[in-house]
Amino acid sequence: MEAKMTGISASTAKGFGGSVRRVAMALLVMMLTATTAWAGDVVLTNGSDFVVLDGEVVTGSTNGKVTIAEGASITLSNVTIGGGITCDGTATITLVGTNSVMGTDAHGAAILIGGAGTTLTIQGDGSLTAAGYSGHGAGIGLDLLNHTG
Repeated sequence: MEAKMTGISASTAKGFGGSVRRVAMALLVMMLTATTAWAGDVVLTNGSDFVVLDGEVVTGSTNGKVTIAEGASITLSNVTIGGGITCDGTATITLVGTNSVMGTDAHGAAILIGGAGTTLTIQGDGSLTAAGYSGHGAGIGLDLLNHTG
């Protein structure tokens, strides 16, 4: 198969003993590695709010709010979230290890589901403790006053 790599034909590359092809393959592997590493982990830190996207693994601890993007499937791995989780729509949470979520709004849930027509699926072998603020809000559900997510 003939191919062009940055203005160098495959036949010219043969004259270099295949070194151009090896360099091209090494660059391709580096690009794939960089892309894979980019969409991986979210490490929570105190004082910050976070938006979690599809495929991300969440670790660490925060007193901030975590928002799960619409349609995202995420993993919670040994997290402590003091500012609650809001699902922007349908979401899947996979649990790994021990996870804890506390609500901060007196009327809101610790994990606020997306509302009418959405689904929250929680799966995995880990554990989850979800507690509404001061025992008034739901662990997992809707806003107490507005009945919405």
